[in-house]
Amino acid sequence: MKERERRTANFQLQHSNIELRGARIAGNEVCIASRPVSLRLSSSLSVALPCSPPGMPRAQFPDAPGLSTSYTVIKSVNFRFMPALIYAPSNPKENLDRCDSPQRRPAKRVSNAGSRKSISYLLMRRILGRLRREVTSRRVRQWVDSVPMDLVRLGTRRGGWVLPAKTVQAGGTAVCVGAGEDISFDVELNKLGFQVHTLDPTPRAKRHVEQLLEAALSGVPMAIDRSRSNYYDLRGFDVCRFSYLDVGMWQEDATMRFFSPEDKNHVSHSIVNLQKTQDYFEARCLTMESLAGLLNLRDFALLKLDIEGAEYSVLRNLIERGPLPQVLCVDFDEMRLPLDGDHLKRIRQSVQMLNKTGYKFSHLENTNALFLMAN
Repeated sequence: MKERERRTANFQLQHSNIELRGARIAGNEVCIASRPVSLRLSSSLSVALPCSPPGMPRAQFPDAPGLSTSYTVIKSVNFRFMPALIYAPSNPKENLDRCDSPQRRPAKRVSNAGSRKSISYLLMRRILGRLRREVTSRRVRQWVDSVPMDLVRLGTRRGGWVLPAKTVQAGGTAVCVGAGEDISFDVELNKLGFQVHTLDPTPRAKRHVEQLLEAALSGVPMAIDRSRSNYYDLRGFDVCRFSYLDVGMWQEDATMRFFSPEDKNHVSHSIVNLQKTQDYFEARCLTMESLAGLLNLRDFALLKLDIEGAEYSVLRNLIERGPLPQVLCVDFDEMRLPLDGDHLKRIRQSVQMLNKTGYKFSHLENTNALFLMAN
């Protein structure tokens, strides 16, 4: 490898200048044109990717302090160059074996206006989201108060959570905020004897829950997250121990805007507009105090918050007004979709606030944090 290909560079990589051909993700590896390209993540956050596209600067630059993204431009990313190509040239007959050819024309600019996002752009965001989540998880995991305990998984890898075995055995009432099209966690809690209250105002989530209840009553199979192979196991599911409310949760009782995800195939909407989109719907939101009054909850065993960035405000209101659950499951969505560079600070402040209230940060899986009230 030439010396100039070993240099690191700090540059702006516009998604419209690249196009991933035949790309697929397998674990921490992306295969492009059947050739694997490792995504090695080191403490300096250097990412091993192929040579830069023509026209991108190549200058020595110290290790980047972190990964930063904007809505349409991926910037301040430290790349370690390798002798391979990540872009598809506008002319397929161009020589793909010479990364430094000055005669090669740059890739054709692709328009991504409106909802016509290129596959390459969405794939690049997905790759960087995984890298960011891994980096942030390492930092956040240092704050976990590791105590040996028996843990059990309820639900799918994507929609499920890990809970202490003693919590699962005790039963009680569970409030699950955020449903989407995978409520496998809610279903498994119900099958274990919990009274489950599920909240999500998203129209697609509402239809999904309605279809699940119909499937439970009729005995027909029900797919999880529109899967063709993964179905709910509704044996033992009791519709009498399940309720659904098409409301959201917020720091006050109000009607809020829920902004859509960038990928229209996704279902999760965000009050804080995590993905900086324009489309939204409006829905009624309640505080935990108001919800407890509505459901006549004096105490409850478990609260799950998967609310796309609104968790900080809801947690502050929960600590101030109550009621407090014994088990708190929080999905810190900014670990993969940060609003800005202060996302770790916000997560740290929430963890410290919960610690002062009596919760122990007991486990972290991907972006899912488990807090247990100290006895």
